[in-house]
Amino acid sequence: MLPSTGMKLTPEQQQEALALLQSDVPFREVAGRFGVAHETIRRLALRAGVELAPRDKS
Repeated sequence: MLPSTGMKLTPEQQQEALALLQSDVPFREVAGRFGVAHETIRRLALRAGVELAPRDKS
């Protein structure tokens, strides 16, 4: 198993991130706000059952 890297989100930050995702803020933008990899936010959303908005392809 690879060691974990990067900043972990506190429970409060996780709740805030989930609220942003539920407000249709793109998960990459949420990741940028918290200084974590977008994959961290994607996994958080999957664990919480939050559906991610599709990427804008325009």
